[in-house]
Amino acid sequence: MTTELTLAEQLSAVLALDTTTRQSNEQSHQTFNALFEFLEQCYPRVFGLSDIITVNEYSKVLTLKGKDSSEDPDLFVFHSDVVPVEQSSIAQWTYPPFSGEIARGYVWGRGALDNKGPLIAFFSALENLLRDNLELEKPLTIAIGHDEETGGHRGAAYISMYFKEKSLNFRCLYDEGMPILRELAEQAPQSIGLISTAEKGFLNARIRVIGTQGHAAMPPMQNCIERLCELVGKIKIHFNGEVAQSDIEKLKIYHDVKAMVAQNMTADASTSLVDSLFRHHPFFCAQAATTLTVTVLDGGVRQNVLPNSAEAVFHFRIVDGQSVDGILKELESFCSGEKEHVEVMSCSEPSRVSDTNCSAYTDMEEAMSEVFPEARVTSGTMIASSDAAHYLDVAENLYRFIPFNLSLGEVGLIHGVDERVSTEGLTSATEFYRRLLLKRNFSRKGRNICR
Repeated sequence: MTTELTLAEQLSAVLALDTTTRQSNEQSHQTFNALFEFLEQCYPRVFGLSDIITVNEYSKVLTLKGKDSSEDPDLFVFHSDVVPVEQSSIAQWTYPPFSGEIARGYVWGRGALDNKGPLIAFFSALENLLRDNLELEKPLTIAIGHDEETGGHRGAAYISMYFKEKSLNFRCLYDEGMPILRELAEQAPQSIGLISTAEKGFLNARIRVIGTQGHAAMPPMQNCIERLCELVGKIKIHFNGEVAQSDIEKLKIYHDVKAMVAQNMTADASTSLVDSLFRHHPFFCAQAATTLTVTVLDGGVRQNVLPNSAEAVFHFRIVDGQSVDGILKELESFCSGEKEHVEVMSCSEPSRVSDTNCSAYTDMEEAMSEVFPEARVTSGTMIASSDAAHYLDVAENLYRFIPFNLSLGEVGLIHGVDERVSTEGLTSATEFYRRLLLKRNFSRKGRNICR
């Protein structure tokens, strides 16, 4: 079994490679190639037994054929790219974001949680199973996109097209999602393990208000920036109202969290606490409702010039039961006249909900419970986007989870300053993938092997 230190060193090596998604950057492209060269050297059994396809230059598909070829493979999805590190934030990092520093019991660097940590844990688990000469009974495919952080349109989308061209289908898909969440509230120290069986839709829409440029010493009653601010306020109030209790009570995660919290307090107190979480905490509120935030505001050129135009970008995450078209029509209803326009920048409908009464789900549920016994496993919705959305047509059921145990505060490390994963957490993640692979893909003889 790979030692903890070796795992940390493996992750450190890939974190030191700056694979930030950029539209055009030769150095970035070179680091993608360097990453796969490292993986091939580090996991020779995985790569030696795989049929390997390069898709659109920097994405990879690895297929391992099992003894039983009568079933479709499982599809394990990862991505090699990371989000940018803002130049202004570098001084706030404890260690440089692309150093891969191993210190204080952690491996530090951009991508440690999203998604290089899970990538290394999975490859290490699979390599060790193959090294132990366990028989691969069921086939599996690994898809590694290179631009998930910008939508996956050049990576996962092309991989999905390749699968369709080859008429390849998968019995299930496993991709990144939410981690084990602990310390839900001061009065609730328990942990919840969320398997995301669906993914919210999204809509990025721009509202542009046209004005008349002129001298700021002679302002109209309302210039275009002021009108845009008025629209932002009204639209925010409309879409971000009180979450309906009926919508909250539809969620399995709501009832599971309430049952878990009730172990430490009275029924009334637990209901009050959990209701408050689902109404006011950003993560739990996002499980129950469509959310809206304004991500870009632009307008004006100088302090003494009336603006000619102003625009704002509205970012919606859409729950199951609502649609892009419905949200768009509501948004358009706030605009009036020829000088106010709504433009759709990008969008995606909410995904279908995957089955929780099948072996693909229960195998994952069991692996989570075995490795994270402190967590209550439940199902819910992926509130962010993932590459899984590109594979809806080729996989019957799709499940999203990252095998790290984080507090609600630590979830902010994903895409944040001082992103890091503990060496202990990396070991647990590797054990999770080992157990999941044993249940899903290796022989029954191997399934009884626990460490």
